[in-house]
Amino acid sequence: MRAKNGTILIPASDFKTNFHTYVKDRYALGLAADQNPPNPSKAHWVSFFNRLTPFVVGPEKGAKMNNTAMVFAHFYKTKRGYYHTQLTLLTLNPNAYENGQLTQIFAKYVEQAVRKEPANYLWSHRRWKFEFNEEKFGSLVVKQMPN
Repeated sequence: MRAKNGTILIPASDFKTNFHTYVKDRYALGLAADQNPPNPSKAHWVSFFNRLTPFVVGPEKGAKMNNTAMVFAHFYKTKRGYYHTQLTLLTLNPNAYENGQLTQIFAKYVEQAVRKEPANYLWSHRRWKFEFNEEKFGSLVVKQMPN
């Protein structure tokens, strides 16, 4: 059904090697970045529900590498089989942020969306699967941004 409208789905495991073949023309890229990272030692650790939590670095890294805008998409159900998307611009200039800060902003928006619509969040992502260890991950903690 997605392919009928020109959507191309690339598995995360193949993204790095296949993405370049699709960016010859204009494109919009959507990344599902709210899942638990496979390797916490390569993640940004940010405060999420008052607990240090690992987040994948790919969306921030890609936005900075290509200097592209970052948008947060909040999907929520309006009635059975119907959904609405609320888009929020995070930045037009990702390179103006220090490493981890965009991930921290993203995490804040995810937390707000979960608080607003907890039934829509996929708790199966097991966000707190990894326990923070200062010795292992202390250097990966993103400094709190001023409000």
